[in-house]
Amino acid sequence: MTTAAPAIPQSGAARTGRRLGVRAKLMLSFAGMAAMTVAASAVGLMSFSAVERPMAQIADTSLPEMELATRLAGESGAIASAAAVAGIAAGPAAAAPKKPAKPAGPEGRMLELRNVTGTLMIKW
Repeated sequence: MTTAAPAIPQSGAARTGRRLGVRAKLMLSFAGMAAMTVAASAVGLMSFSAVERPMAQIADTSLPEMELATRLAGESGAIASAAAVAGIAAGPAAAAPKKPAKPAGPEGRMLELRNVTGTLMIKW
């Protein structure tokens, strides 16, 4: 009678298929980290470019308009105070100069402010 020979233990690679060693695992993990870094950089660049367009529009368009509105508000406040000091009615016909030369005092300042306001309105 023949007896079966005892089984020789096989290495772990043969038992469970192909296993990765420590070196291969480390290389794969470093490659994965590098790939995630590249992907995060690409997402960051796309996000910054998406934010850059509206920011440029605000800086180029909206800020000058807001500056003009602020100047106009200041100038209109000065006109109102000059009209109150001079005792002139708020209507444009009452504030128009009576003579071609620039009058002195509050009336002259009011005329000057009307010209500046007209210039601001044309630019806007």
